[in-house]
Amino acid sequence: MKVNAPPNFLPTSAANMAALSRTSSTGSSLRSRVSSQFLESSSSGELSEACTEQYLQTQAYDEVGLSYEQGLLSQVDQEIHVLNQLHVFTVVANLRAQFKGAEADFRQVLRTRLPDLLLGLVREGKLNLSIYREKGDGVHGYSKFLLFTNPDPNNKYCLQLFAFAPFQKTPIHDHPCECMSVVVQGELTEDFYEPVSVDEGPARAEKTHSSARPTGSSGVLDLDHLDVPHSLKNKKAIRLEIQANGEFLRLNLQALPPAISVHLYEGIDGAGSEHEAVTRRRPEAVEARRGIAAVARMYVPDKV
Repeated sequence: MKVNAPPNFLPTSAANMAALSRTSSTGSSLRSRVSSQFLESSSSGELSEACTEQYLQTQAYDEVGLSYEQGLLSQVDQEIHVLNQLHVFTVVANLRAQFKGAEADFRQVLRTRLPDLLLGLVREGKLNLSIYREKGDGVHGYSKFLLFTNPDPNNKYCLQLFAFAPFQKTPIHDHPCECMSVVVQGELTEDFYEPVSVDEGPARAEKTHSSARPTGSSGVLDLDHLDVPHSLKNKKAIRLEIQANGEFLRLNLQALPPAISVHLYEGIDGAGSEHEAVTRRRPEAVEARRGIAAVARMYVPDKV
C-alpha cells in the first residue's frame, strides 16, 4: 500500500537506506546509527523510510547537538533520546500526511492532537521520559531537550521538552511567538501575571491567578496573549500513599521523578533559544499596546 508522504518527507528505496547508517554532512554518526536501527524495527514501511531520511537531513538537530543539555545524557541515554526524536518525528509526519490542507492550518490541527499523540507515545513506550532530568539544583535549573523540528525551513515550528525537579520553575516571561505546552509527566502549576512596569528598570509583573497543570493538561498562548507573562513551576516533591492494614494505617512517602512538559513553539526551529531565533514578529497591535519587542521579556514579581 502506498503511503502519501507529507511535504518535505521524501520516500527512498530500501536499497538506498544503507547509506543512512553512515555518517554524512547532514547527520551525526549517532543519529545515523540509531536511525538505521529504528528502521530495522519499524513496521511503518515507506513512511518510516521517508521520515528517517528527512530526520537525518534536518540540520537543526545537529546545530543544537542532541539536545540543549546534551551533557546530561550518557551515551545510552543519547541513543534513547534519538529514538524519542524519531518516534515523535514519525507521528507528526503521519498526521501531516493525513491532513490535506495548508501548512498554517495543519499547525492548528497539531495543537488539537498533540496531547493525545504525546501521551500515546508515552503509554506505548515510544517516548521514554526516564532519561530526562534537571541540569542543576537552582530554582531555574530545569533543562530543555529538542524533541522535534519541522524540516521545512519556510514553516518553522518545534517541540521542546522541559524537565523540572521539585520546586524548580521558569522565570516570569512572555512570548515572542505562539506557544502551546502539554504536561506529560507529573504536575505543574502555571502562574499568570499582569505587567506593572516595563519602561524603567527591570520589567515588573503582579500575579493574577494560578492554574493546576496535571498530566495530560495543555495550555496555549496565542497571538492575542503573547504579552501575558506566566511561569511554570513544579511544586511537588513527594507522593504520600496511605494503606489500611487491619487496625493500622501505613504511610508511604515516595520521591517523585521530574515533572515534564513538552512545548510547541511556532516560528522557530529549535536551533536557537526561543528568545533569540524568532522569525515572525508579534502583531503591531500587540506591540503598540504595551510596547513589547519581538523577543520575550523577562519580569520580576511586583509582589511576593
